[in-house]
Amino acid sequence: MSYFKDGWGGTHNFKAGGGLDRGIKWDGYLQVVSGNVRQNMNNGQPISVVLYAPTATHVGAIDDGPSGNLLSIDRMTVANAFMSDQWTVGRATFNLGVRWDRYHSWTPEQDQLAYSFGPLSVADATFAETTYVTWNKVVPRLGMTYNLTGDGKTVAKVSYGLYGFDPGINFTSSVNPNQSQKSVTYAWSDSKACAGCIAGDGIYQPGEEGNQTASALGGNVRVAPNLEQPTSTQATAFLERQLTEGVGARVGFVYYTVNNQTATFQPFRPASAYTVPFNVLDPGEDGAALTADDGTLTFYGIPNSQIGSFPNTSVVSNTPNDGKYKTIEFALNKRSTGRYSASASFGYTWQHDFPVAYPNTPNGPFDYDYSTFSAKANAIYTLPYDILVSGVYRLQSGTNYARTLAVSAPAACACTFSAARGGSLANTTVFVTPYNAFRNDNVSLVDVRVEKTLRFGQAARLRLFVDGFNLLNHYAAELISVATGPAFQRPTAVIGPRTGRIGFRFMW
Repeated sequence: MSYFKDGWGGTHNFKAGGGLDRGIKWDGYLQVVSGNVRQNMNNGQPISVVLYAPTATHVGAIDDGPSGNLLSIDRMTVANAFMSDQWTVGRATFNLGVRWDRYHSWTPEQDQLAYSFGPLSVADATFAETTYVTWNKVVPRLGMTYNLTGDGKTVAKVSYGLYGFDPGINFTSSVNPNQSQKSVTYAWSDSKACAGCIAGDGIYQPGEEGNQTASALGGNVRVAPNLEQPTSTQATAFLERQLTEGVGARVGFVYYTVNNQTATFQPFRPASAYTVPFNVLDPGEDGAALTADDGTLTFYGIPNSQIGSFPNTSVVSNTPNDGKYKTIEFALNKRSTGRYSASASFGYTWQHDFPVAYPNTPNGPFDYDYSTFSAKANAIYTLPYDILVSGVYRLQSGTNYARTLAVSAPAACACTFSAARGGSLANTTVFVTPYNAFRNDNVSLVDVRVEKTLRFGQAARLRLFVDGFNLLNHYAAELISVATGPAFQRPTAVIGPRTGRIGFRFMW
């Protein structure tokens, strides 16, 4: 609804509205992996085995979820309302707004299938309706535009807004006790441990498992009782100036932060539990051992003899991975007058991030800083006979990245290793350089279009065009391999070469 009112100390344009969204998700698996058994090995040596339990009665029909065949059910109900007023008084225009959002994460009553294989045993059960979080947040939206010179040629603009994150229905999925992928993880020795078992054949058989190192059977992922809703804050300040008739300049600053982000980790396996050091060979950038750039890295693990004393319960909690982003922008714009229009802009951003992984182990990674920049310019010119020529130049800085290494605790360590969440993970990927140690190629592109529109009466038009992409034939790797090894920095996606296209569009 909107309401316009001239008076009350100025001119007001009131608006109010709202919405309601009810999301539901059905999920389930007959097999997560072949045979519901996944074997993890390192250089041919058994490390761990993961056993899965089915969570679907059968799969195949399009209505499997509503028919009750996919047994894990998640719900997210979202309601919102807003009010705003655009208030103009004198040289100033204020945009005053407030917004309310309610996020209700819950699961309806649902069933669990009974299943057993080796040490894995899941009982037939019914889960009652459960609420996990209900977030209600009222946030401001504030802005002001001020005509500094009174002639409308110099304008200052500022704004401030607080935004509450939508956790999404996948948040409910992560804490639902009736998990769609039910699993337990055990150490695996691949040795004869029960009558009739074949030892050392590289195939898991019940009885060969050791300590349980992780569980995702449901109920072991909890929500912290004081979990706060993640939020972001954005503040902007811009100055705009008309330089000449039809030409304007703009300079501004944007400050953006993200706070109270969430992650799932195992807080009952604290950093103090990682007491066993072990060394890992880092073959360096060349990926080859026994060369000049080799190094030795030290990580820490939990003694296998003590792993059973630490619960593997995971908790969804707020983490200190706050992000801060500061951007400065410049822009110049020439409105369409005469035969041409043009614009150009440049932006530079300083970024500070804390990785999503909660730092409850001594193995990192931790926070990092990096920067990006971009520039763009375009123009349109009308030639005789109404032939349009348009060109675009784009420059985008490459993204920063770190060299990574897959790390596992060696058998001699007699320990369990995790770089991120305190669980027992083999081949855990870790940063072995600062995040800003490397940067992808900058992307610099020039594209051009020439087009002509032919009219057929009042109802039909034929548009003929010729396009040229990447006219300078600039090479840049968009994606590269960041993993340590022979393929380190090998491009996996590159900018397309110089390309031409001829086409038409018929409209009526």
